[in-house]
Amino acid sequence: MGLNGFKVIYYKRKIVYLSVGLMLIQGFLILAGYGSSPNLELHWKIFDFTFIPGIMFYFIITRLLAYIKVDGRLISVRTKYGRRYQFSCREINKIACFTDHNPKHGVSHDICMKVDMEGKQVDTYVFSSMKGFSTMAAYLLEMHERGEIKEEAISKNCKKMLTKYKNLEEKK
Repeated sequence: MGLNGFKVIYYKRKIVYLSVGLMLIQGFLILAGYGSSPNLELHWKIFDFTFIPGIMFYFIITRLLAYIKVDGRLISVRTKYGRRYQFSCREINKIACFTDHNPKHGVSHDICMKVDMEGKQVDTYVFSSMKGFSTMAAYLLEMHERGEIKEEAISKNCKKMLTKYKNLEEKK
C-alpha cells in the first residue's frame, strides 16, 4: 500500500486477550454466585448473563470499528463509537506528540492531529499500540516536508519525535 494508501487499526490479538479476560471474570462471578441464597443467586445470574456480555460486546466492537484510513491526501476516520469523518492533510492545524511512561504497561507514544471541522476542533489520536502507527508517523513527516501540512503545524520537538516514531518496531 505504501505511504499513499494504508490503514491504522487496533491489533486483533489484543481484542482476543481482552475478551478471554472478561470471560474468565464472568466465569468467576458465575461460580461465586452459585450456592448462595436463591434470591441472590438469581441476581448473580441476571448480572452474569446481561451485564458482563454487554461489557465484552462493547470492548470488542469499539476496537473493531475504529480505524484511520489514508488515501493520498485524504484521511478518513471511523471512531470507536462509529462516527465517521474525513479531512485533507492540508486541513491539519496542529500535530502533537506525546510519550507516556507507565510503570505497569511500559512506554507508549501518541500522535494527535487537530483539525477544525464545522466550527469545532476535532482531535484524532493514533496510539503506538495500533497497527500502522509508524507508517502514520512517516506519512505525516513526508506530507510536512512536501508542504501539504502547514509549516507551523508541527513543532521542532514533535518533528524529532515523529522521526523516532517512524523507526519504531511495530508491536504485535
